[in-house]
Amino acid sequence: MADELSLAFLLLSTCVVGVSALAGVYLILDLVTFLRVLIGLEFGLLVVFTCTSLFVFLVAFECITVPIFLMILCFGSSRYERVKAIFIFLSFTIYGSLVLVYLILCISDG
Repeated sequence: MADELSLAFLLLSTCVVGVSALAGVYLILDLVTFLRVLIGLEFGLLVVFTCTSLFVFLVAFECITVPIFLMILCFGSSRYERVKAIFIFLSFTIYGSLVLVYLILCISDG
């Protein structure tokens, strides 16, 4: 069961995804793909905010990067800006994930 902070994040993420879906109806041309990616992102966020294991948190946290990557790739503005945003996003994600894995290994050792 999730604690109070997790419940607040669950509510916040659900509201933000709902508002994004409503905005996408009017702004996005390929609505079906956008909603599929958004539902995948919401599912990943729900798993992240309700898990109790550090390993499950790490796996779910990394799975969230796939829908975000697809959103940048499919719905970014210009090709140059999409490539630049994907490079920055992946570099920050890789470095952050390495630190997270290191800290989880340190915590689990003792």
